[in-house]
Amino acid sequence: MREALHSVLIRLALAHTVSPLVLMSREIVPETRIRHTKHSSSFTESHLKTMNGVGKYAAELTRKLENLTSQRQLSECSFMLWSGLLDPRALGLLSTHPRWCPLCFLEWRDAGHEPYLPLIWQAAPILVCPVHSMALQYECPTCRRVQPFVPRHAHVDFCSRCGSWLAASHKELRGIAKASRLSPQQRYNIDAIGEMILRGPEISELLTAQHLQTRIAEMADRHFDGTVANIERALGFTKRVISQWRYRDVKPSLPAFLLMTRGLCTTPVALLRDGLDESFSAPPQRQFRKPTRRTLDLSVRQRNALTEALRTIIAKGYSEHPMKDVAEKLGYKYTYLRYWFEDECRQISLLHRQWVLVQRLEKEKHDAELATQLVRTLYSTQAHVTRRHTEKCLKEVGLSLANPVVREAANRVKVDHFSASRPIQHSGPNEAFASVEHWSEGPPPPD
Repeated sequence: MREALHSVLIRLALAHTVSPLVLMSREIVPETRIRHTKHSSSFTESHLKTMNGVGKYAAELTRKLENLTSQRQLSECSFMLWSGLLDPRALGLLSTHPRWCPLCFLEWRDAGHEPYLPLIWQAAPILVCPVHSMALQYECPTCRRVQPFVPRHAHVDFCSRCGSWLAASHKELRGIAKASRLSPQQRYNIDAIGEMILRGPEISELLTAQHLQTRIAEMADRHFDGTVANIERALGFTKRVISQWRYRDVKPSLPAFLLMTRGLCTTPVALLRDGLDESFSAPPQRQFRKPTRRTLDLSVRQRNALTEALRTIIAKGYSEHPMKDVAEKLGYKYTYLRYWFEDECRQISLLHRQWVLVQRLEKEKHDAELATQLVRTLYSTQAHVTRRHTEKCLKEVGLSLANPVVREAANRVKVDHFSASRPIQHSGPNEAFASVEHWSEGPPPPD
């Protein structure tokens, strides 16, 4: 089983006897375009799951790890090869937490091998181990806590929280695994995703949305009377789902893609590489599956009006409101606008962040000037100024010494005041010698 990218990072830390967190924060992240200023649990436990996916984190961390290790095939340790076909914003590609098979950990330790985390375990549709057919675990059997994607130590089979062995419950789970049977859905997911991971490098030139559109058009012409809607009816899809893949450059999610290929009695790799066999017989037509949630169908006039409204905000050069407030004023959800107007929403969010930064700098400048004026007045009217006097004076105008900008301005005034009121006179050795000579050259004292 091919290793996941975050497992490669952990084993790299083990080889250099360093903590994976230290390796990530000091050697890897600073050399990427990932905005990460401080360690946080959300970064290591949630955000870094996408390093095994098809998005920005996967691309940046793959590039950096390839530079560190001089390896050129680390993109095969994630789903990056499928980034041209799968939607990076869709759900259902990766598990929310690292998962493992205790029996695999046990067998690897008994054989003297250091355990690792295969990529197929991290795929969200995979719920059981492909080898032992037992449910993948995601909680420590001792402390019942989930594991981070970048742990504190470099041994993936030991809990990053309490240090317990993650395969401690293998005896109880072994009996459950023997009695359990794989469902047809799970068996198909294991075979299909395993083939995607292993055969993806061989068909990398076919892993594009344009090639998928070509295959959908071929299927519609040969087996579904030339209509994409017939594919949706036959496979039980919601109306216009596959049509958007075909005509609107919308990329599918992994669960939806697997649902289509399973309904066509093929796999994703076989569909992209060979298409459907001539002997394929289309399943009977069914009614469209009702959508799980109501979707908004925009007319051309509504789409143009939204585009014009968003571009008007961009033309102003700044945005006082975040994108969520902009979407609320326009009468739509933020996620809906972000999906259909990705570029415009990204520009407005950037303009809002820049506007917030400018406002913060202006406020800091105003607070520093006001604090300087008040503290300077305080020192000119009182002979003895304490910190309590300064804090009371600043509190009257809504300032506080807890603010670093205000505190720095107050300290600067204090230093200037004492420097001016108590000048320090220096007398060097030459001046002292000159004074001695002056007294020695003077007239002798009277008798």
